[in-house]
Amino acid sequence: MGAASGEESFANETAGLVPDEATRAAQQQLEAALASDVRERVIAAPPDLFERANVKLPLAMGYGGAAADRRGQGGRVERAASMG
Repeated sequence: MGAASGEESFANETAGLVPDEATRAAQQQLEAALASDVRERVIAAPPDLFERANVKLPLAMGYGGAAADRRGQGGRVERAASMG
């Protein structure tokens, strides 16, 4: 299936839609294609890539990092432990 065929298919699917609906449909189609591509790449990659991604992704999203550095041995953030 070539790019032109995909464009024609999308044009047929969105023919009766207002611009906002067509934009949303295009976004959903792109997100589905991206998710499929990422899934295929992760499956084809060596296991250590998946393990590293599971560590780096939450850090990149703002989970962990500096807060994890402040954790005491009890697993709680030290600041919270000193409050009560």
